[in-house]
Amino acid sequence: MKKFSLIIIIALVTLSMASFAFALTTSGIGDDVPTDIDGTVYSDGGITPLPGVTVDVTCEGNLLSDVTSDPSGEYFVEYVPGDCSLGEEVTACVGTVCNSGIVEDHFTNLNILGVDIFNVPEFSLMTAGLALAGSVLLFVTLRKRK
Repeated sequence: MKKFSLIIIIALVTLSMASFAFALTTSGIGDDVPTDIDGTVYSDGGITPLPGVTVDVTCEGNLLSDVTSDPSGEYFVEYVPGDCSLGEEVTACVGTVCNSGIVEDHFTNLNILGVDIFNVPEFSLMTAGLALAGSVLLFVTLRKRK
């Protein structure tokens, strides 16, 4: 008899939780919650993070924000309710490398893989500066030898 009572109680609790979850998803509760888009920018297949690059985030084709990845290559954008809602397509791009997804909950993760660091303007300038400094150093070293 105790087993039967326990099974009935578990079934009732499960049914009430499912009813509550269904009511929340169909009542519009949560429509006034901000949408968070985040991810990590990688220069390869997900191994080397890229810090300091500009990430353009669009929702339904409208550019909503551009942010800079942090020292660990991560970026984060938070939209006010209505700017990027559930069911809309969101895209995160670094230059021409993009990743898209549908906003299925208020926390959406979009990693960007395979960014060619020589096509990122911030890194192109840095690479040019290092090449110039290396050339000057080599010139000075060779000049001193003569």
